[in-house]
Amino acid sequence: MKFNFPPHFLWGSATAAYQVEGNNINSDFWAEEHAEGSPYKDKSGDAINHYGLYREDIALMASLGLKSYRFSIEWSRIEPEPGVFSSSAIEHYRDVLETCGKYGIIPIVAMHHFSSPKWLMRLGGWANPEIPDRFARYCEFVFRELGHLIPYSLTMNEVNLPVMLREIFSSIGFIPPVGIEREAWSAPKWRKSAATLCGTTINRYFTFHMISDEESINLLMETHRKARKAIKQISRIQK
Repeated sequence: MKFNFPPHFLWGSATAAYQVEGNNINSDFWAEEHAEGSPYKDKSGDAINHYGLYREDIALMASLGLKSYRFSIEWSRIEPEPGVFSSSAIEHYRDVLETCGKYGIIPIVAMHHFSSPKWLMRLGGWANPEIPDRFARYCEFVFRELGHLIPYSLTMNEVNLPVMLREIFSSIGFIPPVGIEREAWSAPKWRKSAATLCGTTINRYFTFHMISDEESINLLMETHRKARKAIKQISRIQK
């Protein structure tokens, strides 16, 4: 069987910042990995050190004939504390984008790929009514600095995943985040430890993977709408 792809079809590679960069110590995932009784078997640590080796990695993509690179920007690097934006992190991602251009790779940027800043958990995580405005401000900051280098973007990765897990597992009485075993998720101790490592309590600990009830889903949709609006407005100005 022969498949014919359109002439402008983009063959590419895709990564998630937390999975490949390494040492995202300000992320809620980092707290979960290091929580007492953590359900994650391995810790990410240095990962594949894409944060340091991105130039070599992008060059390899080009050598394979790839034409696009779909990657995410790590919110916890850009905004390690609420309202505090890192110029060094922005310059890092600027160079990632410029390196893509150097090798003829089209960047496709996700503004969020599951992991969030630890400080967000202190504010109630993705259940906080302020999340649409806070995420939109983060997107606005990034696009004011880097938007002219980003031809394609998406707000969040696989927003349907928590709902899918809820549908699959609700019939047997539990709703685990992606990749979490039932026994580990039902044990509250590790979640309490993760919340403590984020500087908060378990009743305020609400990660992206826990978005599955109607209220949090509606909040997520509003977050997407506000972020998209901010991105579009800046992109129009920059054009």
